[in-house]
Amino acid sequence: MVFDPIQNPPDSLLSIPLSEAEDTQNPLLYRPQKTESKEKKGHTHGHLGATTCQDGHVHMHPGVTSTPIETEEGHIHYLTGNTTFDDGHIHQYEAYTSIPIPMPGGYHTHYVEIRTTMDDGHTHVIKGFTEPSTS
Repeated sequence: MVFDPIQNPPDSLLSIPLSEAEDTQNPLLYRPQKTESKEKKGHTHGHLGATTCQDGHVHMHPGVTSTPIETEEGHIHYLTGNTTFDDGHIHQYEAYTSIPIPMPGGYHTHYVEIRTTMDDGHTHVIKGFTEPSTS
């Protein structure tokens, strides 16, 4: 029999009082409530890839862009995040994407080129396209 904690939660979880289940200090118990976003509504794009190779290693940069930011030329997105932990360190990055690049079927993508922060004596470059999305 496979244990499924969703269908058959352990008794210890069933007996947690609601006040403890909302304890923001305990990541195992905290269940954040959905709040109204102050950001604009709209689509986002995923991004994932490897940085350039520097000092004998690369990092991955998984993430999701912001919702659209309107400009006179077309919308753009903001990216910010951390790379994966490799070779004993991480790097931060932030940038804005290009305007939309049309694709077949009503999809579009955006190009981005970012230099990461200097960590462990070097930087990396992230170049590529976001995952396609419809607007």
